[in-house]
Amino acid sequence: MAKRKSDHAFVLACNPGYSFGMISTMNAQHYFGTDADWEVAYLDYPEEDRERISRLHPRNVNWTSHDELTKEINDHRIERGNGLHEQWLTGWVLAHKVLKEKKYKAVCIIQADEFMMVNLDGYFKIAEQGGLVCSEVLGHKVADFKYGDIRNNRMMWFGLFDGLVFIGQHDFMLPRQFVDFHERIDWYCNFKDDNIDYQRLESNPLFIDIMERAQEGEITALNGVQWCGDPDYHIAKYSVEGDNFFRELNGEKIQLYGWHRRWWLPFEVTHPIVRDNVNVAKSFMERFNDMIPEMSSQLYVKGYVK
Repeated sequence: MAKRKSDHAFVLACNPGYSFGMISTMNAQHYFGTDADWEVAYLDYPEEDRERISRLHPRNVNWTSHDELTKEINDHRIERGNGLHEQWLTGWVLAHKVLKEKKYKAVCIIQADEFMMVNLDGYFKIAEQGGLVCSEVLGHKVADFKYGDIRNNRMMWFGLFDGLVFIGQHDFMLPRQFVDFHERIDWYCNFKDDNIDYQRLESNPLFIDIMERAQEGEITALNGVQWCGDPDYHIAKYSVEGDNFFRELNGEKIQLYGWHRRWWLPFEVTHPIVRDNVNVAKSFMERFNDMIPEMSSQLYVKGYVK
């Protein structure tokens, strides 16, 4: 029986080294009832594995090759000290492609090492209705995004777009503009003043649009601590209550909705709190990775940090 197609989709770029994160999130999102298919820009993923995931997962999982998508990426940088992060950009190329083709009413660009453990239908609806939703990475705030910050706060630009980004048909050109922008700077915005024409970049339509919408309060911001990565994981205490994940610090207990961290890799830990938190987070992800045994990823460090 054919699977029902959704009006919404997650879009991500992935290679096998990130499969534990991707499969854990795929299964978690189905478990929490998010109505969305999956579009994957893949690199070095064996055909057998792709076929098995697409067959076994309850939602549609579609794959587009890295090589096909990188044809749409051109390196225009003057200074090329760092490699252009093509794999990261292929997710944005794919998002533009499926929105331009009107395959979906809204998409969520998600990183392969992000894990989301709540229903996200409401944010897809915001994007479908013309809104933009961004998670706030690295401590940056959407409300602080102002003209001139591309020079004064170089990580701000990257910090708003390396987590969850929900984009609707209204903004179908945004992913393409994002790729065009990054074709002209080094990844992470580690560029030198003498190699960048700031005036040209700040006149970029994408930059102007995001800046104006941020100042008008038209971007829905997802708190970075709850959605992307807890900076205090080394001193906070993590716990799980049923399907909910919490962190407690200084007497305050808040729910975490997701994170952008590869908890499944080995960690060098010297403090019991870090060790315990790694184990709690990794165990929680394993629950979802193993939800459909035949498609679970085995590419992670088994056991617990001691």
